[in-house]
Amino acid sequence: MTRVPKALRAAAVMFSIGTLLVGCSSSATTTPPQASAPSQPPATSAPATQSGASAAASLAPFCPKGSKTSYTVAMIRWTPSDIFFNGVQLGEQMEKDRILKDCGVTINWKLFGDDNVTTQINALQADLAAGVDGVDLVPWKGAAFTAILQDLNTKKMPVVVHNADVPGAPQVFVAFDNVAAGQVAGNAAVKKLDALRGQGWRTGTGVFIELRCIITASFDIGRDKGYHLAVDPIVAASGGKIKVETREVTCDDSKARKATDDIISKYAPDQILGVLAIDGDSGFGAQSSFDAHSMMKPQTDKAYIPVVAVDGSEAEMGSIAKGQMLTASEQPAIAEGIITERLLFQQMATGTLITAPTSDSTFDVPDQAGAPWMPVKITTNPDFTGAWYQTQAFDVTSLSSLDDHWHWANVIDHANTGQWPHYDSTGCASGCPKS
Repeated sequence: MTRVPKALRAAAVMFSIGTLLVGCSSSATTTPPQASAPSQPPATSAPATQSGASAAASLAPFCPKGSKTSYTVAMIRWTPSDIFFNGVQLGEQMEKDRILKDCGVTINWKLFGDDNVTTQINALQADLAAGVDGVDLVPWKGAAFTAILQDLNTKKMPVVVHNADVPGAPQVFVAFDNVAAGQVAGNAAVKKLDALRGQGWRTGTGVFIELRCIITASFDIGRDKGYHLAVDPIVAASGGKIKVETREVTCDDSKARKATDDIISKYAPDQILGVLAIDGDSGFGAQSSFDAHSMMKPQTDKAYIPVVAVDGSEAEMGSIAKGQMLTASEQPAIAEGIITERLLFQQMATGTLITAPTSDSTFDVPDQAGAPWMPVKITTNPDFTGAWYQTQAFDVTSLSSLDDHWHWANVIDHANTGQWPHYDSTGCASGCPKS
């Protein structure tokens, strides 16, 4: 997840308020967005200069059968300035529009966004007291919602939690494989060092900087594990000469810069091997520290220090295009939103809660054929009771180009501006909102 860098937050807020109208009170249902989002991302082979793909075939045969034609949902998410969750919400809106068109059912959101667990809980409790048909939850701190979700499950209330789970509680959970995401990004950093410096660096000294976000959050714990799967074998083989220095920086670029400054001072610039950032903001903080210490080098230079992250925001892809950040594992925001809304509607319409699978299977998303985040795996997790709908992690550079229409950041731009963005050595060259 990405709390977009300060330089871009104004644009994120404009998108959130102007297009998605995220409310600061859960007492009012927000106006549906007017974004001209495609009903599905164009195929990966389509160049970004073309218009959006034609509308997907009707999913009417897949509509759950129920007697109601209107449902009200308590929707609790992170702050309106979080561009990743704006992408998730865009996916939810796309699915909400599809449900109205294909199934003839209206879904009304009581929408609240804040990076504060107390206000999130207060908003949810107010919505529940007023009466809702389902709950869509992205918890700021999952453990604070355990008792609430246990109670809602007893009352047979449809709930979908996404991105960060609620430990010890029954839930339907939608998120990608954070462990795989961390490992993909970490392996990319190791591979780049091998390519630039040969195998010799593995027998020398040095330090990887790991910048964590919220160390108790499930997404953070998973990405941390994945990063360590990539670098711990090298640390162990070095006999302790190579280290990992970890700091918790709360997804804040300024805190990430300070943490990076401190580690550079502790070890010296030539000892820094790479930065493993849990999110994009933390990676940008590290890069600003490198700038201040004259440590930013071209990616062809042996002294280049790879910075990798997880999310795949527009800012991350712009940095990658400029040759600064090495790469990022993409967290598919649009997919998370589509699947969340679809599963919540299924439970509300059928009156039957989704339970944990007895064995792993896959979830068919017929209008998203060819998506790099598929197949969606239905599995379980020891941290909670219920079904985990797990999308697949992928390296943003594994697609045909950064302009590819499957990238969630590009879908946001298209919805926001009517243009597909283009990335080149200057970053995002055209079609991207500027702060």
